[in-house]
Amino acid sequence: MFGWAEEQAESFMSMQFELQRQSYKLQYPEAVYHIILNQGEKIGRIITAEREQTIILVDISLLSAYRSRGIGTHLLTSLQQHAGQLGKAIGLHVIFNNPAQRLYRRLGFAVVEEKFPYIAMEWSPSDPPCTI
Repeated sequence: MFGWAEEQAESFMSMQFELQRQSYKLQYPEAVYHIILNQGEKIGRIITAEREQTIILVDISLLSAYRSRGIGTHLLTSLQQHAGQLGKAIGLHVIFNNPAQRLYRRLGFAVVEEKFPYIAMEWSPSDPPCTI
């Protein structure tokens, strides 16, 4: 990474992780953190924050070896079912060039705002999923 020694790269990644954790804690103090397991192995995480009208998908990430296997789809559709039972929308922000946008759109999320480098998307229990 940037030609750094392993020790430097680890230090940088730890610092970035800690800054992200602190940012999430400030913005979403009510957030719930879940580790995603596959046969006991930690393969990702999902962070959500439930608010009065909306569930915020703060972060979802999977190790690259577990992407494109339907795991993200399963997690998101489960979240949609939960939100639907509560009558709440789901909101999220995604970096403009993140391929996950295709998944979000396929599951019925619509763009509500574009503010570079982020795109705000929302799903409502009344929004049908896209069939494309």
